[in-house]
Amino acid sequence: MKKIKEGIRTCASTSAGPCKITNVFSIDSGEYWCEHQDVKRSNAVNITVTAGSVILEGPVLPVMEGEAVNLSCRNKMASSNLTADFFKDGVHIRTSFTGELTIHSVSKSDEGLYKCNISGAGESPESWMTVRHETQRINTRQDSHPSHDCSPHGFIVLRIFGTILLFALGLAMVLLHCKKERDFNLFDTFLPCLRFSVNRSQTAESPV
Repeated sequence: MKKIKEGIRTCASTSAGPCKITNVFSIDSGEYWCEHQDVKRSNAVNITVTAGSVILEGPVLPVMEGEAVNLSCRNKMASSNLTADFFKDGVHIRTSFTGELTIHSVSKSDEGLYKCNISGAGESPESWMTVRHETQRINTRQDSHPSHDCSPHGFIVLRIFGTILLFALGLAMVLLHCKKERDFNLFDTFLPCLRFSVNRSQTAESPV
C-alpha cells in the first residue's frame, strides 16, 4: 500500500510480486507500508522523490525515543559538504556548516516534517520523521513474534497431570488383568499376597 497526495493506492500484492517502481517521479513520493488481510500492518516508510539537486537524507523507518538521529543535507551536483539550514515544520532550527544535523537523544517532540536549504542550490522536499515510545517497540515485537512458550508453572501442572493419568491407566490395566485371571473381589485384587500369607500362617498352626 502507498499513501500519496491523491489518496491511498495499492502498490502491489503477494500474487503480483513486490512493489517495484522502475522509473520514479516526484508523484511517487509518499508513505509506503504492507498489510496482511487488513489486520496486521508493517511500519510505514516515507519515500521522497525530488527533481531538484538538494536532498535530505534521514531515517525512513520510525526511530525510538532516546536514539541518536543524523540528518544530512546533500547537493547532488557537489561532492563536498556545504553549509545548510535545517527546518522542522517550517521553522528554522539550526544552521550547519557541515551539512549535518545530529539529534543525540530524540523525543516525541522531535517528530515532524524536516527539510533543508543550501544557499544557491535550493531547498529539499519535506521528509516526515516518526518517533515512537519504548512501549510501542515492545508491543510491536510481541505482535510480530507471539510467544508460545509455557510458563514454569504451566509445565509443572502438565507434568503432574500426565503422571496421574499414566498411573490411572496403569492401575486400570492391572485391575482388568486380575479380573480375568482370578475371581477376587476388589479388596482381594489389591492384596492377594497378604491373603495368601495369612492362609499359610493358619495352616501351620493347625494340629496334625
